[in-house]
Amino acid sequence: MTAEPPTIGALLRRYRLEAGLTQEALAGRAGVSARTIVYLERDQAGTPRRETLELLMAALDLSPREQALLRAARQGRAAPAPPRRPAHAGAVSALHPFVGRQEILSRLEDYLLSDGPPAFLLTGEPGIGKTRLLREVARQAVAAGWTVLPGGCRRHRGQEPYAPLLEALQQHIAGQQPLALRRSLEGCAWLVQLLPELAEGPIPPLPARTLPEVQQRRLMFGAVQRYLANVAGPAGTLLLLDDLQWAGQSALDLLASLLRAADPGHPLRVPLRVVGAYRDTEVQSGHLLAALLADIAPGGLAQAPLGPLSEQEALRLLAAVLPAGDEVDARVREQVLQRAGGVPFFLISWASALRLGPGEPDREAVPFDLGQSIRQRVAVLAPATRDVLRIAAVIGQEIERSLVQVASGRPVDEVAAALDEASRARLLLEQRGDRYQFAHDLIWEVVAAGEGAATRALLHRRVAEALEARPQGGPPGLVADHYLQSDAADRALPYLELDGDQAAARHADEYAEVRYRTLLERLERLGREAEAARLREKLAAVLARAGQYDAALPLLDQAAAAAQAAGDTESIARLATQIGRAHMRRGSFQAGVARLRALIAGFACGDPPLPLAPAYEALGHLLHHTDAFHAALAASERAIELARRSGDERTRTVAEWNRLETLSMLGELPIDDLLRQREQVLARLDALSDVQVIVRAHQEMVYPHVVRGALDAAWLHVERTHAAAEELGDPGQLTIALTLRGWLAFLRGDWRPARRDLEEAVALGERLGRSFYRAHTLAVLAALSLGEGDLAAAAASAGEALTLAERNGDLTASRRAADILAKLAVLEGCPEAAIARLGPLLDRPGLDDFYAVAFLPALAWAHLEQGDLTRAVETAEQALGRARRDALRLTLVDALWVRAAIALRQGDWTGAERCLEEGVVLARAMPHPYGEARLLHLQGTLLAARDDPRCRIEPADSDHPLRQAQAIFRRLGARRDLARVERDLAALDGASPRRSPGTPAGARAEQAPPSTGA
Repeated sequence: MTAEPPTIGALLRRYRLEAGLTQEALAGRAGVSARTIVYLERDQAGTPRRETLELLMAALDLSPREQALLRAARQGRAAPAPPRRPAHAGAVSALHPFVGRQEILSRLEDYLLSDGPPAFLLTGEPGIGKTRLLREVARQAVAAGWTVLPGGCRRHRGQEPYAPLLEALQQHIAGQQPLALRRSLEGCAWLVQLLPELAEGPIPPLPARTLPEVQQRRLMFGAVQRYLANVAGPAGTLLLLDDLQWAGQSALDLLASLLRAADPGHPLRVPLRVVGAYRDTEVQSGHLLAALLADIAPGGLAQAPLGPLSEQEALRLLAAVLPAGDEVDARVREQVLQRAGGVPFFLISWASALRLGPGEPDREAVPFDLGQSIRQRVAVLAPATRDVLRIAAVIGQEIERSLVQVASGRPVDEVAAALDEASRARLLLEQRGDRYQFAHDLIWEVVAAGEGAATRALLHRRVAEALEARPQGGPPGLVADHYLQSDAADRALPYLELDGDQAAARHADEYAEVRYRTLLERLERLGREAEAARLREKLAAVLARAGQYDAALPLLDQAAAAAQAAGDTESIARLATQIGRAHMRRGSFQAGVARLRALIAGFACGDPPLPLAPAYEALGHLLHHTDAFHAALAASERAIELARRSGDERTRTVAEWNRLETLSMLGELPIDDLLRQREQVLARLDALSDVQVIVRAHQEMVYPHVVRGALDAAWLHVERTHAAAEELGDPGQLTIALTLRGWLAFLRGDWRPARRDLEEAVALGERLGRSFYRAHTLAVLAALSLGEGDLAAAAASAGEALTLAERNGDLTASRRAADILAKLAVLEGCPEAAIARLGPLLDRPGLDDFYAVAFLPALAWAHLEQGDLTRAVETAEQALGRARRDALRLTLVDALWVRAAIALRQGDWTGAERCLEEGVVLARAMPHPYGEARLLHLQGTLLAARDDPRCRIEPADSDHPLRQAQAIFRRLGARRDLARVERDLAALDGASPRRSPGTPAGARAEQAPPSTGA
């Protein structure tokens, strides 16, 4: 019985899916409506007009055979059968039959129909079938209404930054007609930063003004999100990304940004899903992809490991690619199944070898047999085809016919014939236009390894020269790679630098580092020291931006030494700023001061002044953190003077900011004056558009607002800090931004998000190694753990923070950590140890800074628990007086608590009640719920101590101070405090037994310590 010929709808759908196009994309290419495509594929449009069919065939770039099938279907008849080709011509289909994987495929189908997490990743060893499964997902996704953008990474050579997302975008854009593309690019002007070729296409021009690199990167990421939203189908946009194990940091940063935008909770959610695949055999701990997976896993990540096919599935696949009619012995088939071990690519490769010439395979390990089978497939090709294939392998896994032709020196028709033969042998796969791709990376690797070193070097030079000869030039990274592997490696140097510069401009820091290091090594070998010094500065900037301060500083020192030897003061001033900033962020303050003083010492500022103002500004900032405030003030004022004389507005403004901070530490600037003057300077800093400076300034605005109790104002600066740190992509700045956000969330009573932020900051700090930021994060984490009642965790975090802070000479972090350890000592019944630890945190001779006031309540509490009421009252009154004088409301809440506890110990009920009522009002106004709950708890013990009728607890009495404290402690997760207040509630339930006036509930050491974690 003769089978029915395929309908025009079935053929059109098949060809569209094989081309990877949506119905909308095909309609745009052909210049017809999407509804026309829908009706045609459903066979609901009747017989299409001949002109429409011609447009569709042109848009799909169909072969003559495929065109004949469509025309025959239009006329309702079968197309003539093609002549039978030799067995070797079409051994195995490029898209082999899909076998097995039904459970995972069902999961993927459900995933695309549900509101699950933004990402679904397939994992497994090479050749296990991940790519084939992605293609099957693409077919089903297109049918379900998704716009599908496929892309894949390549191993090592020839891969641009932002691959595979770059490839996915390029292919999708190339597949659109001008009118459709114009609609897709609406609002995507900054996409030209990623795809410079769009500058000649239908895209709005970029703004004329120049923005900082970090802002350009943010806008570029936003443009990608906007494009994916613009092209979304009815179901959304689906990114299919293969071989993610080879993606660089730049691509993973962009992917992380897209996944955040696709999260259901994102305010500007993009209708996006990502289905990707990676080799888990190459992704170990510390791998770039592993870090991304760890970051996105808490927000939701679906993964599915792919194992080998079952025996029955492997048998079905082998039967499909090696039909029973072929002359292949059953015993050989069994050996192939055993050797392949259920790995689909091994089966396909063996099937290809057996189709070429049946025989028994060697009894060697699978990798060797696979290599032999590939070499055998190459050996049967014509000599010209083998030569062209060798050139193609040197070019890379993806090749252009025109480049092969130029590099080989052969006639165009000869190269075309050779590529056609290699495609028929399924060693190459034809792509759009004149592009080809090796059918698998193992094929490429085997063919590329088949030449001797001398021959490969010659071929690489020919490819590099062919790329250079193009009118527009070749991609600098590709040209550099080929020259590096050629017999003319020095010709790669200018291309290496250009490639590194372009990567750095796009914030692909990891890639830029590799290119700069490769170039630097060669420049040093050639003795080209002047160029090497310039490159060290570039490399150091990339490393510092990535938080690799230990690696950046030696490079900066080398560059500075070269500038000193050349008498280049302008370079020294510029390098001094970078050296100072790196030491600051590393936490090596004293070493940074010594280095900057050594740089400055060799130069005198004449008239006109030499450009050393940035060096003095950096020196002042470092000196401030070494506790040398008078020297810091002198350096900042010198920087202001030099900057004013030289017209350096940026340095002058930053130095004025430093000066204000130092004056506050010297007690010469009240907090209100500090904030007012800082706001004025901050407006000038914002106008400079220097994101590095802006993020630091907003960080330093947080603490003064917090201690004044203006938590909402502080939160605005925290959010600005976090946004700017994300723009920078700087792990150090992001660490301190998360720390500040976690601290403020702790004070405002959002303890769960506070812990998430602080733990993320700790993880970032661990990856940075030595840095200024880690001690601060650990100190705030210790305060949170103390509030939660986990004393062991608090002690561990505070101890580590103190060790790091003392190593760095960081006064602020040392104070924070020592404060927590002192409070823990009181809780453990050792108030003397607490007093000894708190003493050094207070004012020193000549200093009266408001930062030190924060530690007075804890010291008063320690004296109280020691039994020294006189010192306790004296210290508490000092804390109250200074907190009121400088409007330090957060400290005032703690001071009122400890003063009330002292009054209770003294039997001064009226004084205690007055302090507690004032404290509750203050805490609620901020709001500071933990401080409020502690005051309410003490207020409840006051009622009990006075035998006040109000102390009676009724089941529905939610207004009682102890009930209110209980509710707050439970909501916060303050386990230790909650247990104490519940014990007091149980004791007061019913008769409210009178307590001894000298020992009210909660007034001794088991009561919580002062709460701010300052």
